[in-house]
Amino acid sequence: MNENETELLDRHFAGDLNAFEQIVKRYIDPLYRFALRLTRSPRDAEDVVQETFLKAWKNMSHFKREQSFKSWIFSITHNSAMDMLRKRRTTTFSEMSGVGEDNVPFDESGAMKDDELLPDEVFERAEKNNMLDEMLHKLSPEEAEILHLYFSEDMTFREVSEMLSKPLETIKSKHRRALAKLKKLLTAPKLDN
Repeated sequence: MNENETELLDRHFAGDLNAFEQIVKRYIDPLYRFALRLTRSPRDAEDVVQETFLKAWKNMSHFKREQSFKSWIFSITHNSAMDMLRKRRTTTFSEMSGVGEDNVPFDESGAMKDDELLPDEVFERAEKNNMLDEMLHKLSPEEAEILHLYFSEDMTFREVSEMLSKPLETIKSKHRRALAKLKKLLTAPKLDN
């Protein structure tokens, strides 16, 4: 059933407990990807998403119906991730080993995740993802976040603006600058040592 968001929210506010479960199912994957990009830790991303849904459940009465629910719940995820990152600022680099290992194109059993891809295609895709991640790390966290929300989470500039509590024109400007920086990084000649 592909129920639109407004109908789900109406059902939730009318007391239908199943409606919030449908909201969770709709947002769990995109929020996890977003939290993972912010925390760089699968375990922390899971904690952030769990915290997000708990906060959303407790604070649904504060949600303004004229606001985008998507930007509201992503904002909760963002704030929860930032709180977690502030608390763990003392984390050492050795504790961060394994970051990015979830990008490996194999599942826990060692089987390829996508049986349709040939090995060279899997390698090429992984290499491109790693290169893009490397380039995004060269941007400011805010620029990388704006690009991720816009391109990976299909948020509009207005939704990103609401989520980050920044003026719409500022978001558009930062988006353009981030794309220009990415283009420059991608077209810069590589120097081999």
